[in-house]
Amino acid sequence: MPYWFEHSLLGFIREADISRLQRYGFERLIGQGHSGSSSGQRILDLFATNPGEAWLAMSWRQYLSWFGKTERDVHDGGTALVREWLTVAESNWLELEDNEILMDEPRNVGNWARPWRQALRDFDRF
Repeated sequence: MPYWFEHSLLGFIREADISRLQRYGFERLIGQGHSGSSSGQRILDLFATNPGEAWLAMSWRQYLSWFGKTERDVHDGGTALVREWLTVAESNWLELEDNEILMDEPRNVGNWARPWRQALRDFDRF
């Protein structure tokens, strides 16, 4: 099953989730950071022109592109950058929850952001 990795949420979402975010006015959360690379844009173009068409191979390209570019940014920016990303992601997930925007997968609620932030805080202390 194909997934989109969204930087603004630091999580995987499905095609239906992208459509839902767009439909309810949260399109600003789609294609943020390296998620909107050329691979990501091809997927969004596909959704607009041929909804329902297979995109599994494209999803892997989008994720690997995001991962490689993000790894470079983390190397250059350190924990301060990661802290910023986690804070934004947690805020975005809470905003979605407050607006009853629910992802297709019931447990896809962004509840990993807080423990990651706590772990990063602990890491920085040592």
